[in-house]
Amino acid sequence: MVRMVVTNKLVPDIDCANENGWTALLYAASNDHTGIVKLLLDHGASLEARNYQGMQALHLAAAQGFLGTVKVLVEAGADIASVGLDSLTPLLAASMNGHSSVVMFLVEWLVTKNEHGKARELLEAPRNEGWTLLNVAADSGDLDMVVFLTEHGAALNTKNDNGYSPLHSAVAKSHGDVVKHFLSIEADVDTLTTIGVTPLGTAARWGLAEMAELLLDAGADLHAVNHNWCTPLLTAVTHGHEEVVKLLLERGADLEDRTNEGWTPLLVAAERGYSALIKLLVGRGASINSEAHDGKTGLSVATRQGEVETCRILIKLLVDRDELNVVNVPDIDGRTALHYAASKGSLELMELLVQHGAAVNAADYHGDTPTNLAIMECHVDIFDYLAMHGAASFNDSNGIWTLAALQELYLRLFEHDDQRATSDPKWFIDPSTIQFESSAQPKSIIAESLVGSWLGAPVIILETWFMRHPDVLYNLSTEATELSVKLRVSFAKEVARWLPLNHPHVLKLYGACHRVQLLLVVERVTGGKMRAYLQNHPEKTWKILYEVALAVKYLHERGIVHGHICGDNIFVTEDGSAKLGGFGACSVFSGKEQETTVWEPEECLVGVESTTESDVYSLGMCVIEAVTGEAPYAQEQREQQDVRHLISNGVFAERSSKFGDREWHLVTRMSSFSVRQRLSIDDVVRELEELAADEARSLSPELYQRLAGGQDADVEEQLALGVSLTDNQLGGMELERQALARLCDLWQATPLAVRGLPESSMQRFCNTVAGLLNHLKRYSTNTSAVSTRYSERQRTGAMFSLHNEIDRLARQLGVDDSNSTENHKWRQNWYNIRVARLKRFEATLTDTELEKLEQHQDHVEVLTCLYFELTRHRMSYTPIQPRIFHAACQRIKRLPDVKVEDWFLPPYEVDFDHLGAFNSGGYGSVHHGMWMNSRVVVKKVFAQDPEAFEREVGIWFQLFHPFVVQLFGACHLDGQQFFVCEDEVNGQLDRYLRRRDVSRRQVVWQRLHETAVALQYLHHKEVLHRDLKCNNILIGSDGKAKLADFGLSSVISEGEDTPRANGAVRWKAPELLRGEAASCASDVYGLAMCILEAVTDEYPWGNAVSDVQVRYFVLESKAIIRPAGFSDAQWGLVERMTSSDPTARLSLEQVVEMMREFAEHEASEAANEPNVPEQDEVEPTRVQAETSTANCNSTLSAVSSRAASCADSTSDDRYAPSY
Repeated sequence: MVRMVVTNKLVPDIDCANENGWTALLYAASNDHTGIVKLLLDHGASLEARNYQGMQALHLAAAQGFLGTVKVLVEAGADIASVGLDSLTPLLAASMNGHSSVVMFLVEWLVTKNEHGKARELLEAPRNEGWTLLNVAADSGDLDMVVFLTEHGAALNTKNDNGYSPLHSAVAKSHGDVVKHFLSIEADVDTLTTIGVTPLGTAARWGLAEMAELLLDAGADLHAVNHNWCTPLLTAVTHGHEEVVKLLLERGADLEDRTNEGWTPLLVAAERGYSALIKLLVGRGASINSEAHDGKTGLSVATRQGEVETCRILIKLLVDRDELNVVNVPDIDGRTALHYAASKGSLELMELLVQHGAAVNAADYHGDTPTNLAIMECHVDIFDYLAMHGAASFNDSNGIWTLAALQELYLRLFEHDDQRATSDPKWFIDPSTIQFESSAQPKSIIAESLVGSWLGAPVIILETWFMRHPDVLYNLSTEATELSVKLRVSFAKEVARWLPLNHPHVLKLYGACHRVQLLLVVERVTGGKMRAYLQNHPEKTWKILYEVALAVKYLHERGIVHGHICGDNIFVTEDGSAKLGGFGACSVFSGKEQETTVWEPEECLVGVESTTESDVYSLGMCVIEAVTGEAPYAQEQREQQDVRHLISNGVFAERSSKFGDREWHLVTRMSSFSVRQRLSIDDVVRELEELAADEARSLSPELYQRLAGGQDADVEEQLALGVSLTDNQLGGMELERQALARLCDLWQATPLAVRGLPESSMQRFCNTVAGLLNHLKRYSTNTSAVSTRYSERQRTGAMFSLHNEIDRLARQLGVDDSNSTENHKWRQNWYNIRVARLKRFEATLTDTELEKLEQHQDHVEVLTCLYFELTRHRMSYTPIQPRIFHAACQRIKRLPDVKVEDWFLPPYEVDFDHLGAFNSGGYGSVHHGMWMNSRVVVKKVFAQDPEAFEREVGIWFQLFHPFVVQLFGACHLDGQQFFVCEDEVNGQLDRYLRRRDVSRRQVVWQRLHETAVALQYLHHKEVLHRDLKCNNILIGSDGKAKLADFGLSSVISEGEDTPRANGAVRWKAPELLRGEAASCASDVYGLAMCILEAVTDEYPWGNAVSDVQVRYFVLESKAIIRPAGFSDAQWGLVERMTSSDPTARLSLEQVVEMMREFAEHEASEAANEPNVPEQDEVEPTRVQAETSTANCNSTLSAVSSRAASCADSTSDDRYAPSY
């Protein structure tokens, strides 16, 4: 039939195809109709025809193994090198389907045609995912094919996209004969995959003892480590392959091999619960008391996993070796095995540990005992057991959860006889103070995120669905009841973990409710999430990422792993400041609005707990997200690839064209699949800081001075100054001197022509020199021995960054900086100095040295700073044994005269110019500064009563509210007192309202209402401000008001032994001038004075009236004459707030409600008119007194003598700007 059709040309086109591209020749070849194939070819059928998959006739015949048809096609001229879908050649198509005869024919055909180059090229040509013919043959175990290919020149060490060589493939599939062949022809026995695995590592992973033996016999490296620093022994132990472990030990494997986190084979076996392996390892001499870098022992990791039988074996071994002291060894968090048993809820483990000497009252770094953890996890039986065995009651020294609060949270599931007060915890927020403004935005299947307000301030409320519908609780199944308990436990952890975090770039948790409803009240950020914000503001990309890195560094320094870093958890304020959120104890509250696989490293995808290294990986993925505007692996997902599979096999996200080489190099080092090769967060911060600085320079080049020709002398003067500064130091400046020497070398080596180019990178040179000089000036003027002792950690970090910058300078300037002079061998020198510093620090922690420090004349300062280093920066000292850390901390805490407050910041931790104040007064001076690389304001206090200073810190540090200036910390050390708080860039309210770009009548009531809301919050916290005036009201970057200065504040419940009359007279209520105690009503009066000041731009009672006269008017109950600028309703509010009788004044709640109405009316009016200031002032000075003030002047002479008699001798800085 076919012959008739073809011969008679019944079909006009012999190559006509159907809708899928199939021609007659393709059909014939795919069905092995050799005669028809010949016939079609004889009548002109095209060998180039392809079906919809890009397959030609030769591909189809080869894939099916039709050797006769293949021969016909090849002899007719078919292209053996033709490439189809997924880079598939006919050779690969035959090989993948096991048709060795076809492969051999095709290769030999090319050889007989003397096309040796083409043959070799095809032998090595990979298909999609990098599989070559030899890879395929080795994977399938086809020895004949492997031999044939290698004899014809196939490369032995080609690798697929995962880095698997043919030897890896043969080992993984246990094809011993193929492995032997590869080894006989000297294949690389230690070749590495993309994640650093050797063939021996592959054998260890899959428990292939026979394969491992073959490789060892061929000389495989027994100590080779993969990217997680796992040797074959560690790999075999991890997966429980006892026979391979025995083999490796017999061949000399090291029992003390360690992973990147310091885990030995014994620790790994204990964590996995491999009892037989533990006995084997210990029997071969493994140390039973070895510790990981974080201080965990085999016993503590087994306990943490709840491995009862493993713990029994370990304890027996400890008993046999008289090493039971290991039971109480603390890890880097100060936790012992008993802590983990209590947290796990295993009564069997508790009994085992207590019977063998576990300390039931051991406290970790947070002050938590095993009892605390048992209660936090709601393990009633553990709580009871510990109580029976001498455990002290719940320790609420950390000040977050009290026993009574947890009892309420857990619906009284456990009983206690604690007699302490059951007052609300300091973070408690009454649900009645919260108003919801929007419908729920689901965060998870049982949690909701809602927009709302708390005491009138905008917030986000995270609430559980169960708790919002409490009627459901009465009909819960057992499973649902367990979920409810688990939810409450997660809530408790969330509050304990999130509440203490206090950083400019960490989303603030203001408080929570644990009764009936479970609520978290969180800072509301209006700029949106990172990806959405950067779509409109791409010029801030590196600034945002830098700030996120600062937040991550802050967490890591405190031993906190975020675990959920992705763009969805990065928020941006309206003015472009990043805030990291979503780092709660569980995803129920932190919420994941999207699948986060693409942000997670391979180790987390297989169930390993998040680490600081995995946080860095995720942050690297956020860099991809920020730069490209879409999730990592977005292109791969569009191609419907399995991203989890790609990550697990070490396939990195595709590089976007939006990345430069420098930026992409940073990403690949942050998100390396090798854990040990990832950058530290310190390195990430340094590199992002430089990228952010470059970004800022490119946006505002006019702000950066350019180096022009003829300025050589200036540079040389600066370098000479640096030499002078380093020469004046007695020691400890090796890195600084080396950096200065390198810069001098670069300056001498830089061609003069380059120096004169105004647009050259010489400006970067000048900035680097200036940075070094600032660094030298800071530390050369620091004469404190304590600061010198502990600031070395910061100095070495700063010098690492500076030397890296000099490396880049050399490359940009085209100067050879790789010569062999000692100045340029800085990395090894830096490392040596760091090691020496850690050794000195560790020596300080011995009992002998601590005893010496306790006798030191400055022992309070020395030991307070030492405790700060141990607790706030302990991740910088990880090589030091955690048990030494913990013992030193406990010793310092017991000293009666050393305060170890959560708010403490040592002087060397904060960088500010002591002489460069932007505000000052009788209280001290105010400076811009840097804390942990973040902009802050530092309020330096003149000599002050320590008790008064600490009272102010104690009050301020517990205040968390959107309209209260946030305090980050303070220093109480003698002669060095200061506060560190957020930088409210728009300054004081009075000055803000006089700015040219601000219309007073369009904003004043909104800012005053925000102030009133802040004051309402203070009163809700039982705090009286006592010093309200407009220069104690600041304006943040978002234009909102924030209340500041709590130097005169007091706690209502504490009362006052002696009422304090100091403070600015014009803002003080009459009862305060009479010497009576402050009250909520006196704060209401002070707020009214702020209203007068803000609306009129005059001090209360007018600028022309003296303080003496004001005192007289107030004490005589004289009424303030109504000034211009007030409506009747507004003035009526002021009058009712300033009644001479405190009991007759409006309550603050009434005031807030009336001011809210004025603010809303003002905002509505402002929306309909342009923002035009009422006056065009050249200088921000007070306006002249208005008529109302003049009306007062006629009475001045008559009352001045009487008013003078009312004056007291108290001096106050009534007009001094405050912060």
